[in-house]
Amino acid sequence: MSQSKLHWRDDLIGAYGGDLETICAGTLANMLLVSGHADEGLPVLDDAVRVAERRHPAAKVGMLYSAALFHQARNEPERALSFAIALRQAAASHQLSHYALLPRRSAVGGSPQQGRQTRAPRL
Repeated sequence: MSQSKLHWRDDLIGAYGGDLETICAGTLANMLLVSGHADEGLPVLDDAVRVAERRHPAAKVGMLYSAALFHQARNEPERALSFAIALRQAAASHQLSHYALLPRRSAVGGSPQQGRQTRAPRL
């Protein structure tokens, strides 16, 4: 991590689609999730989402996407849907259309117009 920070330039965040701190934290949260330690991954993910809120829009939408998938994998459809909606709104406001499509295509509770499913699909 320290070596990566030596060569990292924040002005390249938009070009590479995220920032180092939030990408690493999101990866750690997902590794904890898939290794059976989801409760330990949750605060890591929550912190990464908070940090991403203050960073480049690409970092923000990337973390919102990660958070939606994390909660979907934990079978928390309401929480996953809230992140998917926030993702769609952030993607639209920052003209990141490739992220805006993801919540509509996801089965994370369906769209508000379709009504919500009672449980998240199995991964």
